[in-house]
Amino acid sequence: MDGFLWTAVLLWNCINIVQDKLLRKQFSFSWGWWAVINSVAFTIAGSIAAIVTLTIWFYAQLDILQTRDLIILWSIFALFFGAIAIPVQWFVFKKQYLPQPVVLAIFNVLVAIAAYILWTKFNYNALWNNDWKPVVASAVVGVAVGAVSGIALDRYCSFLNHFAEQREDEGWDEDDE
Repeated sequence: MDGFLWTAVLLWNCINIVQDKLLRKQFSFSWGWWAVINSVAFTIAGSIAAIVTLTIWFYAQLDILQTRDLIILWSIFALFFGAIAIPVQWFVFKKQYLPQPVVLAIFNVLVAIAAYILWTKFNYNALWNNDWKPVVASAVVGVAVGAVSGIALDRYCSFLNHFAEQREDEGWDEDDE
């Protein structure tokens, strides 16, 4: 069972570290405090979501071998995880004066949740049997997902900045009309 926890920690921290390295130029950070804040937020959110999910699992007596019950538990986990992690990321993005920080935060957290759920779904039996290979491979998957989502966030921010500059150059000022 601890394979699920270590997979989450490695996957999310690798995503955060790679995104920090890729987005450092876009955010003009001098060091990786964004990765530290996200790692702490994801760890706290994952821990609280896991405690709530396990509590519901034990009290509701759900069978994790049935797909319906597993989807219910993953949904509860994702809901609590997102409810904690999205406001933290929104706050960090807002402090960096990024355009549309809510969109960026929701995208980033949903990518992390989807990556974890898909990875555990594909490696469910190995993780349940305490096999270490999927846990180590989750670091590689985290680096890949972090690279792809970091590039997507960078391009989205660049597009919004370019669009704002284009609006200013073309004179889209509402006062002129």
